[in-house]
Amino acid sequence: MGMYASSHFYETGFNTIVTNAKMVVIANTQHTNMTSAMANALAWSTACGSSDFVVAANTSGYVLKISTNADLISASTLESTGVASHICVGTTLTLYYVTTCTTKALGSGDTVTMPTWNIWIKQPTS
Repeated sequence: MGMYASSHFYETGFNTIVTNAKMVVIANTQHTNMTSAMANALAWSTACGSSDFVVAANTSGYVLKISTNADLISASTLESTGVASHICVGTTLTLYYVTTCTTKALGSGDTVTMPTWNIWIKQPTS
């Protein structure tokens, strides 16, 4: 017997981010809460909203596409200098998702442009 997960399983998790996430933080380490991520952020945006996140089914599961839209982090000025290695998504109080990114040293006066990227939950297999 094969494994199965309903569309509700995927959509509920992703819709938590779509409905509630208001900020994206570029960080130099993996954080376990948003307070820590913001305190050590290299750059962030607090202008993201539901239009910046799109949920879609594909043949292998579900994908949440995070837009490169300017309200996210495109051309944000730095809060601090350091090596960017992680992206955190959440509210000022709640960290919903954290992932690694291509490392890049950021210095004074640099800006950050984040490309479109995806969070992918694959269908279960047996």
